[in-house]
Amino acid sequence: MAPKLSNSHNELLFFLILCPALIKFASSSAFVPIEEFSTVNEEESIPSIVTVRNGKIRGFRRELEPALDADKVLFEQADIFLGIPFAQPPVDKLRLERPLAASNWTGTLDATALPAPCVPQQLLTALNFDENCLQLNVMRPASAPSGDASPYQLPVLVFIHGGAFIIGGTFVEGYANISNNFVAQGIVVVTVQYRLNFLGFFTDGTERNPGNLGLWDQRQALLWVRDNIGAFGGDPNRVTVWGQSAGAASTSILALSPLTRDLFQQTIQMSGASLCPWAMNDLVRDESARTAEEIGCGMKGEQSVRDCVKRVELEDLVDAIQQLELFRLDLAMTRFNPRVDGEFVPSANLSVLFRTAPPKPTLMGFTPHEALFLTIQNPNSLLSFASPLTVSNLSEFGRDRFVKIIQRIVHLESIGRNANVREAEEEKRQILEELIQFYASEPPTNNDTAHWLKRYTLFLSDALFIMPILAEARLKAELGWPVFLHQFDHVNKGHAKLLPFPGVAHTAEYAFTLGVPLLGNYALDEEDKRVRATMAHAYGTFVKNGVPNTLNGETNWPRLGSDRRRSLQLTRIKYPNPVTETEPTDVAEKLKFWRKLSTLKGYGGMTGFTKELP
Repeated sequence: MAPKLSNSHNELLFFLILCPALIKFASSSAFVPIEEFSTVNEEESIPSIVTVRNGKIRGFRRELEPALDADKVLFEQADIFLGIPFAQPPVDKLRLERPLAASNWTGTLDATALPAPCVPQQLLTALNFDENCLQLNVMRPASAPSGDASPYQLPVLVFIHGGAFIIGGTFVEGYANISNNFVAQGIVVVTVQYRLNFLGFFTDGTERNPGNLGLWDQRQALLWVRDNIGAFGGDPNRVTVWGQSAGAASTSILALSPLTRDLFQQTIQMSGASLCPWAMNDLVRDESARTAEEIGCGMKGEQSVRDCVKRVELEDLVDAIQQLELFRLDLAMTRFNPRVDGEFVPSANLSVLFRTAPPKPTLMGFTPHEALFLTIQNPNSLLSFASPLTVSNLSEFGRDRFVKIIQRIVHLESIGRNANVREAEEEKRQILEELIQFYASEPPTNNDTAHWLKRYTLFLSDALFIMPILAEARLKAELGWPVFLHQFDHVNKGHAKLLPFPGVAHTAEYAFTLGVPLLGNYALDEEDKRVRATMAHAYGTFVKNGVPNTLNGETNWPRLGSDRRRSLQLTRIKYPNPVTETEPTDVAEKLKFWRKLSTLKGYGGMTGFTKELP
């Protein structure tokens, strides 16, 4: 059964700080329709049959519309296989259990419709979902040699969606544009789903219920890729895992965990890292207890709560989950997320995990205004509900309101967790003074409102995304990981006109890497198409060769230096070509500030800068 969620209430301040907009507004005519669980049309009806270990699969063939010029296109058709189970349905007795390998099937599996997403925490409009959701999609070049014995196998790109670990699914990326961008280059693409929110990250902190089920789902998907991707012409020894936002944090954890780090060879992390304050913490234990209480399964014992939850009807479980607040007003704000469990994440000292994990070529990126969708409403965006600031009340925003926001967000949940209350309050005061001095003291140069909105956006973007990403990138580079760092700076001209200052928000790159304009529907102009080709080519060459290449093929993106004293090199993605900057002033100043902040006594590692990390 695939029930639907009802409309939610308005307790959504800060919703989607970490979520790419994974919601389809049924009433919005401004959004390019998502291929929502649809079957193929007549033009995509040529069947394609593949045999994997579980049985035969029937997909379909489609003509590609590549983003790249003809001289860089290797394949003009793709075979698409949708909704392939990689694990047994996590229902009934398997609810809240680690995933088991998918059972074999008889006959031929119909793989022509996108799977329904896993049960979400909360949505803003009706959307089909299903607890039986552990499925993946495979897109391959139509004429690629296949079979484990094939002498020629293609590189594999596995995509893990974002959504703050509480919403999301492969319906967002679909199959058309992602295959246009990457299958055309000779890459086998896999998109995967994993359990979310309470069902994916429930824990009471015991060995019996350690949590991280969503990560175990991702591991099971990677095991399936290892065992079956050869049947699609893919090379199981040339796998790149690509994640966005929460998917990027997952990718980082997968590269560190002894249980998964040997299942793939490279990573792409966009707008997320394991060091982000929202990515991994033990506050999920409290949220699990609250949720269990809400559904009538209070924490009375390790086994009893699990047995109780297994007996709850899905509709009742969803109704109860929707009554909970989505986020804490805190930088560590996700209510359900990975945690240090002693097994999947074996150590709370992340520096140990970074130092023991085998180095992998890693492509990391972010946008300069990740939190823009939170701070200012864009009327044409699916994210327009995320901010209380509308066009009509922008003039009300100034320095005083900005300072109050900092004071509300940075509190005892963010700092001083191991100190007594008096010490924590003093540490909080020191950190607040530093933050306000750095972000709220710069005098405006023109329009006051636009100035303070931009400073507000920069503060949240730095604290939640950019500084943790840079901290992880620098640490990996010091440990010998080949790291390539980029900032996506391009913005569509029409979209830019809607904002009081030019800004590039969280998920802005989606329209160019995945073909999904989550920040509002707009037709790509010639500049946009050039940037789309730039991103597709850079990511594609990284998947194939371990180094992102410029579109003209003349120069590669620079690798981050392994010596901390060496300058930071950042490739900015813009029209007409990427530009590499050495120690860009804006980034260097912020890095210096956050390192200084991390030296204050009791600093809680808000952005990944701790004594163990750079």
